[in-house]
Amino acid sequence: MELIKPLEIKIKDIDGIEQTFIISRLNAMLGREVIAKYPLSSMPKIGDYETNKDTMLKLISHTQKVLSDGTKITLNSEALINNHITDGETLMKLEYEMLKYNISFLANGSIQKLAQKIKEILPNIATRILSQSLRSSFQKK
Repeated sequence: MELIKPLEIKIKDIDGIEQTFIISRLNAMLGREVIAKYPLSSMPKIGDYETNKDTMLKLISHTQKVLSDGTKITLNSEALINNHITDGETLMKLEYEMLKYNISFLANGSIQKLAQKIKEILPNIATRILSQSLRSSFQKK
């Protein structure tokens, strides 16, 4: 797979050691899928970890780890990710860099505003759903 608009970045791992990666743009359909699935699937208590993990694997498969000898390894499997990324924090930093590079409103903080708004309205939606469910269960008796 050829990377679209590759960009070399440096990320410090959990031990402060600088790692070099190449991130890239996603094609239109994968970009849409990531935008649609990623934010909600990662929200605590309402998200779906497996959906988030699958989306992360697709996202990270468009990155490469640059080894000390200059060799570039495309991180397109869990095994390659585990072999070439030292810890979960570094993986999350790489995910964040990919999201920022591919979704412009992440770069300017709009996603935090969106997440806050969702967090504010979610209890109201959940309350309405539970109320309707309770009403219908009492009406059946």
